[in-house]
Amino acid sequence: PKTIDTNDIGDYELTLSGETSTNNEFVYNGGVIKPVISFIKLNSNPPKTLTFDANYTYLKGNQTAISDYGGNPVNVGSYCIRVNITGDYPNQNYTGTVYLAYNIVKMSIENNNLVTIDVNDSSLVYTGYNLSPSIAIKRNGKTYVDGSFVWQNNIDISSDFNFTYNTTHANAGSHEVVISAKDGTNFSGSVTKTFTIKQRSLADVSFEIEPQTFTGTKITPIRDDITATLNAYILTADDFDF
Repeated sequence: PKTIDTNDIGDYELTLSGETSTNNEFVYNGGVIKPVISFIKLNSNPPKTLTFDANYTYLKGNQTAISDYGGNPVNVGSYCIRVNITGDYPNQNYTGTVYLAYNIVKMSIENNNLVTIDVNDSSLVYTGYNLSPSIAIKRNGKTYVDGSFVWQNNIDISSDFNFTYNTTHANAGSHEVVISAKDGTNFSGSVTKTFTIKQRSLADVSFEIEPQTFTGTKITPIRDDITATLNAYILTADDFDF
């Protein structure tokens, strides 16, 4: 049999879950990405399609830097598939081991076809302090948490994303938050979302009036004599009328 190596290989196609990759690039999805080889062609004139052993070995690296990889290809990076050629072609036999490269690339959170960003502000009621909504990155209904997408809510994704607020986000009303992927993560891009802080009922506020000195006539405390607090936050005179 004729022994071949990676340099003898021409075209090849990698697929994943029924989808053909773009330039052998697969978008990070939080799961293991092990492409299936559709075909391998030999660099010859005319090209010859080879058969091969379907038991692949997945490696971390690329065609020029091969190293055994003990984990699964999940995160963004360069990988390759070690393939054992067992192909027969009319009048010729081939054997050898070749390496087919592919990449896992970052998922853009700006692509609505890949992910959705849920902003939950249902529990935000004015407290006097900055408030932040619950934010979840979701794909196919599953929530991103610790490197994968799972059926889970109320998770912390601050290790992968930055949250930037345009203004002080304490007062009742509409606010914006910019969600952006951190460097060195499996994500890219940024998205701006709005959320709302609801007004607080004065029934939740405690009012205290400074002791007044008896004068024998009707006493009307002035505004400065009244202290209004909400959970240890002291309201300003602009927050209420009397």
